[in-house]
Amino acid sequence: MGIKAGAEMTTFEMRFIALRCKDTIAPTGTIAQGVHAKQLNSDGEINPITILDDERKGPILVHKNFSVSQSVPFDTEDANVFLNGVASTLSAVKSAQQQAGFAVLYYNVKSKTIWAYTTMGWDNDDNSGNNSYILLKGEIKNIYYKSTDVMTPTSVRIEVDQANSDDSFDTSEDVDSDGYLTISLDSSELQYMFSIYGDLEVGDDVVLVCNRNGSSYTAVDALEY
Repeated sequence: MGIKAGAEMTTFEMRFIALRCKDTIAPTGTIAQGVHAKQLNSDGEINPITILDDERKGPILVHKNFSVSQSVPFDTEDANVFLNGVASTLSAVKSAQQQAGFAVLYYNVKSKTIWAYTTMGWDNDDNSGNNSYILLKGEIKNIYYKSTDVMTPTSVRIEVDQANSDDSFDTSEDVDSDGYLTISLDSSELQYMFSIYGDLEVGDDVVLVCNRNGSSYTAVDALEY
């Protein structure tokens, strides 16, 4: 603006004060103020996908005898809750957790949001949910590596515990001739977990959080059961 540091502002230059805005979403050319504001979708509902994804924590495996509310580091009385990708309540999460035997949680402290995934409690009108995952529980049978890189696992083969896995899992379509399911490992974090340096090995029981495309499964997260 052509004014020197420390100089007295005596005219209209004080009308412009440069500020740095953080975590504010607004159209170009508008002025907006947001304090921990949540982005809404076209229906006026909180968008579960875009709420500060970079600060989402988890996953946490919560067995049915443990409290969902006590598993996150904030008061859940006014928390935003999503069950299998659909806006829900803590009581519905607890009910689905009890039926399924466990729940997988992600959370965001700043927005006080809980994303819970179970193998029960899917919304009948939207069985796939929004940003939904498939939960598969089973025993690790094989860990596969690249032929050119014997240190980096690329997929894992499990015997799915169908009684404690997602209802949408179809054994007849998805498993191989031995009755096992092969799941891809794309992220370096998961590849490390299943490598010789990680904690997961053949014979362990795991819960895999997966994306599914047809009959192909890709692991997003893994937890020892």
